[in-house]
Amino acid sequence: MTAGSGIVHREMPHEDGGHLLQLWINLPSFAKKQPPRYQDIRYESTPKVTKDGVTYRLISGEYEGLKSNTQNVVPIQMLEIYAEQGSTARIDIPAQHNTFMYVISGSGKFGARRDLVNAGEVIWLSQSEISSFVIIECEASLHIFFAGGVPIKENVVARGPFVLNSLEEIQEAYDDFYSGKMGGPVQKK
Repeated sequence: MTAGSGIVHREMPHEDGGHLLQLWINLPSFAKKQPPRYQDIRYESTPKVTKDGVTYRLISGEYEGLKSNTQNVVPIQMLEIYAEQGSTARIDIPAQHNTFMYVISGSGKFGARRDLVNAGEVIWLSQSEISSFVIIECEASLHIFFAGGVPIKENVVARGPFVLNSLEEIQEAYDDFYSGKMGGPVQKK
């Protein structure tokens, strides 16, 4: 979902106990008031490549010659990685990307230092001026979420349901919301 302007939302877990991993990506200032839109990204329609016991599912961006159909305001690379026990995964990282990985399940040794990382832990990778990669030795079957992109380098100010670039913009958003311009309640004076 690209919230843009005019959306106030919340996610609630399903009663059957489903899992939710939510990632909020800041829009650049020029796009914060664009019309909202939603994309339904289904597992079966995302590109996948499997090599040496590791499946890379491309959610957003490009990877290994594959291109996702996901439409983004700024380029974002997102992968879901499934690796069999004993396999070795290699994730290529474009230059200047800030990247992180969240281990959903399993464990493995990450990077040149071979740091042991387990389910529920996050790995932040250093930004580099040149393309690089990370190697993961899978101790137990691994399920990883990987995301990266070039930083937009803008201020982030969040208050309630709004994320903008300044306190003045936040106040304007609240004024618009309470006056009914953004679908909010109209307050009678």
